[in-house]
Amino acid sequence: MKTQQGGGASYGGGATAAAESAIAAYKKGTGTEVVLYEKVSIGTGAQAGNPWLQELPDSVTKATWDNYAFISMAKLKS
Repeated sequence: MKTQQGGGASYGGGATAAAESAIAAYKKGTGTEVVLYEKVSIGTGAQAGNPWLQELPDSVTKATWDNYAFISMAKLKS
């Protein structure tokens, strides 16, 4: 990405080949991956006592109370 004088950015495209080779060289795991993330509405927990924020649905999954796990059917059957 190249920065212009006005502070904007333009796409250079030169790093695409390097990114493709890095992805191809990455070793794929065979186990299960757990991804933890910070909830958008409560953040780091500073506003955890606010019931309005606790019941605010996630903007992507629409889940309100989010102690759930997404597991594919193939993984579930194995």
